[in-house]
Amino acid sequence: MLSGLVQQSANCKRTQASNVESVSEVLKKLATAIICETTLRITVHRSTVWMDALREAQKQSFCASFLLKVTFFGESSIDDGGPRREFFRLLVLQAGESLLRGDNIKFFSLNVPALVQRQYYHLGVVVAMSILQGGCGIPCLSSSVYNYIAYGTCTSTGVNSCDIPDLSLRDTVERVIASTSLDDLKAVFNEDGPRMLLMECGYFAPLNSLDLKPLILSTILDFHLMLKVKASMHQFLEGLQTLGVLSEIKSQPLLFEPFFLYAKLNIDADILRSILRVDFSENSASKHTTEYSAYCNFNIFIEECNDETADGCTLGDLLSFFTGCSTIPPQGFNKQCTITFNHGSDRLPTASTCSLEIRLPTCHGEDYGSFKDAMVLALKCHDGFGQL
Repeated sequence: MLSGLVQQSANCKRTQASNVESVSEVLKKLATAIICETTLRITVHRSTVWMDALREAQKQSFCASFLLKVTFFGESSIDDGGPRREFFRLLVLQAGESLLRGDNIKFFSLNVPALVQRQYYHLGVVVAMSILQGGCGIPCLSSSVYNYIAYGTCTSTGVNSCDIPDLSLRDTVERVIASTSLDDLKAVFNEDGPRMLLMECGYFAPLNSLDLKPLILSTILDFHLMLKVKASMHQFLEGLQTLGVLSEIKSQPLLFEPFFLYAKLNIDADILRSILRVDFSENSASKHTTEYSAYCNFNIFIEECNDETADGCTLGDLLSFFTGCSTIPPQGFNKQCTITFNHGSDRLPTASTCSLEIRLPTCHGEDYGSFKDAMVLALKCHDGFGQL
């Protein structure tokens, strides 16, 4: 943990009035800027969502105030919210490959060609649209990055070494932390790689005390994780100002944290069950019996996803199958998620991400192994809305 070693250059106050508005109330006010009567229709390939979206955003006809309607190439669907949520989720994943860096917790990258093409700006625009049109934002960022977005501070706040995306920088930081003597500290920077990392920061002072460790750590991390990529972050903020979103973030920063900060999946088995209503057949005892068996199997599958024993399937995979989102949006969904049942011979579950409905097959009876195989196949191998 670096938080005990890194000296902070500024303390971010995180206080809000006791009568703070809810996320839904704030977004409802901001969403008045969306012209629902006019739609912005775009068609994208699943494998190139970000580049297709970028091409659309660079057109003069593009307007972030229009209601977005998404069609995935080769898939038959009517966008009543599901494809749009799926679009926002895939876009963040793909844009992150070139504009962000890090495994789970991400920082901005310095991509000069992307800066010239204003890709960071367009990412900010789409994230603003996501927040106002039912998406999850970009919930993968470091708290240091969010502090810059919300408070304007450009320091590496509470960064763990395991979250540092650059391996050479991570190794240098860990070796500095592990240094227990001045000789240990000097030995780190006697090597070309670590010495260059420090010199890039403009640090040329002699290493004459072990007490310099906190200063060295904060200098290296502040520069390489934040200051070096400030142009990228600034351009992103320009786009995020679209429709007044950035101003509202700065006004109520705590309220918007879930749209930006990385957190482990915000659902567990109980939470997932709590958002699902089960529609059992009322007038048929035989149907009710088979539906109950399917529902019991589904609950076992939920527990295995929660425990990560469902052959690689997670609760996020399951949630995205019938909602288009791998996490629950901070503002919630706009309608009830439901479980219904298919009494035909189809062995695979189906779903509608627009109506937030998952249809469970009843043909497996009490055979959980067969039911699980069908669920895993559906979650891992479905090819989009044309197959749901």
